Amino acid sequence: MFFRFSCLILLCVSISRLSAQDNSNFAHYFMNPYSINPSFAGTDGRPSLFLTYRKQWINIEGAPSIGNASFHSPIGKRVGLGLNVTNAERGILNTTSAFLSNSVNISLSDLMTLRFGASIGAASNTLDINALDNVPASTLALALDQNMYLIGNAGISLQVKYFNFGASIPNLFTDEFISTEDFTIGEVTPLENLLIFASNRFYLTKKHKHMIEPYLLYRYSDVLPPQVEGSLVVTLNHTVWFGGSYKQDFGISAHGGVKFNKVFGLGYSYNIQNSGANEVNSPSHEIQLNLLFGGRKKDRFVYSFVDSELPKKKSKRQEALEKRREELAQQKKEEEEKARLLAEQKAKEEEERKAQEAAEQKAQQEAQRKAQEQSDREAQLAQEQQAEEERKQREASLAAAALEADRESTENVTQTEPTQPEVKEEVVVEKPKEEKSQENLVGKYTTEDRVVVTRGGHLLEIGPGEYVVVGVFTSYELAEKYSDDLFFRGYQSKFGYISQEGYWYVYVFKSSDIEEARSERDQLRQKQVFSKAWVLSVQ
Repeated sequence: MFFRFSCLILLCVSISRLSAQDNSNFAHYFMNPYSINPSFAGTDGRPSLFLTYRKQWINIEGAPSIGNASFHSPIGKRVGLGLNVTNAERGILNTTSAFLSNSVNISLSDLMTLRFGASIGAASNTLDINALDNVPASTLALALDQNMYLIGNAGISLQVKYFNFGASIPNLFTDEFISTEDFTIGEVTPLENLLIFASNRFYLTKKHKHMIEPYLLYRYSDVLPPQVEGSLVVTLNHTVWFGGSYKQDFGISAHGGVKFNKVFGLGYSYNIQNSGANEVNSPSHEIQLNLLFGGRKKDRFVYSFVDSELPKKKSKRQEALEKRREELAQQKKEEEEKARLLAEQKAKEEEERKAQEAAEQKAQQEAQRKAQEQSDREAQLAQEQQAEEERKQREASLAAAALEADRESTENVTQTEPTQPEVKEEVVVEKPKEEKSQENLVGKYTTEDRVVVTRGGHLLEIGPGEYVVVGVFTSYELAEKYSDDLFFRGYQSKFGYISQEGYWYVYVFKSSDIEEARSERDQLRQKQVFSKAWVLSVQ
């Protein structure tokens, strides 16, 4: 009896190492597929928190109980991160495990995404020593040997619209186990365990308020017999859900719960009793809480149990308006790019012109400097010659000049400076700027003939042609608003700018034929709203 009890302890320790990171025994795996496959990290489209507690065989003392907390979130468009912590109690044995996960998704098309994921972490086992008073110390030492160990899993999944398929390896590291037949120690390699998961979501009404979801989970192991588990969940109005499942050799379970406002989910599962080879006449209970944070990322391919509503489709009018705005924005962007390139070209040409002018000016200044130096040298030589001649003349006439100076009297001449006229400072009064009108000025140019203008260089300048104008405004915003109003009323309205006039023109017809434009103008004038329409010719 003592030997068998010791082996039971070792068996519990070794088996716990095999299942420390395998949460596939949770009945609510369909609410959080990340718990069985790390590639589902971030698939809710926003940060998600899951709390799960399961009590196995509630009427049996020392029966297993397990608690799990997991959190995962998308990071950018292609990456997801997750954290999973589990604590399991099995009689005298307590196992705690935790691992971090990373997933990457690849978009194969608008309705198809391929995901990869992997996790790594650690687990530890502890024993209730107080319950083992009659067990030898050597047996306890063997049971507690290698208490800390690495854990990890990996998975892949494919989502095609509402269908999901995935496969995962629950154990990436080799683990030891004890055979129940001869109590020998063996090893389990990673590929000897495999989980395969598949599900599909069917919306039952045109408004997609109700749905039904079947799930299938297959567990393969070289150590334990293969096992199949199937579940079916019905959801009404994206609020109340219920269903059931059947696990091979373990019997049936009933599920139910609620979802609220696409951010909160609560589920409860009741397993009637085990049947078959593992028959235990005692029920099991499980409860799961799910919280979603923030808003759903629009650029992510989402798979969420709580947020199961489909995005609302846009109306044709919204789609047409968005398309039109995108076209105008693209046109404006192209024009701005052209203007930028043209400005850069002009700046380059201006820089080259200035450099050429600077070089020419420098050469001219150098030539002027040399000419000035030559002129200065010639002037200096002439001054020296003139000074020599003047010196000789002064010496010859010095005596005569002295006698003449004694005879002559000097006269004082007084000069008065003329008074300058008073200059009055001119005062310039600046006229106030005219405020731009916010009214439709189309009536200002109404004519039976046509108004001819020349196309300018504005970014949104109207191109050459014959236009039937129904609106004239002083600002881009007023022209855009009036054009949008006409567009919603069924007219193919557009608008643009005329640099010659400085106004924004809204038109509903364009042609290269003046007579065709005049005919369209006459037809539009029969309507009260277009009674002042006229023809604009852009050349």
